[in-house]
Amino acid sequence: MSQRILIVDDDVDFVYLLSTRLMANNYEVSTAYDAMTAVSIAQEKRPHLIILDIRLPGGGGFKVYENLRTSLRTSRIPVLFITGFDEVGPEQERKVKDSLQALNYPFLIKPFVVDTLLEKIKQALKQPPAIPDENEKALVKEIIAWVAGKEI
Repeated sequence: MSQRILIVDDDVDFVYLLSTRLMANNYEVSTAYDAMTAVSIAQEKRPHLIILDIRLPGGGGFKVYENLRTSLRTSRIPVLFITGFDEVGPEQERKVKDSLQALNYPFLIKPFVVDTLLEKIKQALKQPPAIPDENEKALVKEIIAWVAGKEI
């Protein structure tokens, strides 16, 4: 049985290319292009991993992450964050990178080498996240509040 991956990104071409590459590596792939659909598909399909863009219509990747972590059905699904910083300043880029490192979740900055992504996927699938604790929940809320005030 192949492992299921949900790709969440609003860039249709990127999702197509990534889906094709993952399917060629024997992963079963589902896709979503906005925050609400991402949460719905994650609840329904319960993928083994979610590749999640930070900048999404309908709430953004951190809001999706918060929703996933508060649900018993999806709280233990590993998340691999991806994002691009082509239109942001160094302060926003540093804050997002620091936040992702504080959450101790893998992330990649677009553009990236697909082989690096495949390695991060393997690592993320080996060790599912712990049940969210109060510190993590507080950090996610802080990140969401900060992102809401910035254009990233």
